[in-house]
Amino acid sequence: MDEMRRVLSSEIILPWCGREEGKCNNIKKNGGLYTQCEKLKEGEYCKVCDRIIEKNGGVAKYGTVSDREKCDIMDYMDPSSGKKPSSYSDYMKKNKLTMEEVEQYGKMCGVVVPPCHFEENKISRGRPKKEVSTVLENVEKKKRGRPKKEKQVVANGAGEELIASLMSLPSLPTAELRCCLPTTDLCLCLYMCLCMCMCLR
Repeated sequence: MDEMRRVLSSEIILPWCGREEGKCNNIKKNGGLYTQCEKLKEGEYCKVCDRIIEKNGGVAKYGTVSDREKCDIMDYMDPSSGKKPSSYSDYMKKNKLTMEEVEQYGKMCGVVVPPCHFEENKISRGRPKKEVSTVLENVEKKKRGRPKKEKQVVANGAGEELIASLMSLPSLPTAELRCCLPTTDLCLCLYMCLCMCMCLR
């Protein structure tokens, strides 16, 4: 049984399940799970951890078991970096472990693994979607390029009146029209009529 436990301990890391009496009170990062040191304590810490803490000015880098117990399982924060523990379900996926295997190993170690460690954390990757207001949806998109100029038709009242008056005149034969008007006046009158017609187009 002890041999099997020793083999499994090299393959499975248990998450934080609470204080284990008789073991070192230092917290180890342990793959981002922040668990209790597995070594037996001599005083408050084991020999290795005691030496590391002394070099660090008497401060446990990742905190102590007492610090870990002050908050909820997943709310603990690494005092050196401010990071929270990694999801144990992600660790299980990465190492291809099943819930049954973890629970069985926990029983061998005399530990009950809390159910919260088996819950999957759904984290959406990438930027959060922007909420587009309904007002912006109704706004028409502007067309690219220079806007087209609208042709304005200007009504020329004077030209229309002149043509109407010419149309109302009694029709005269060409010879009589030549007699009535001098040649220069006739040419000028015809030229003006043509100009007016061109302008109205």
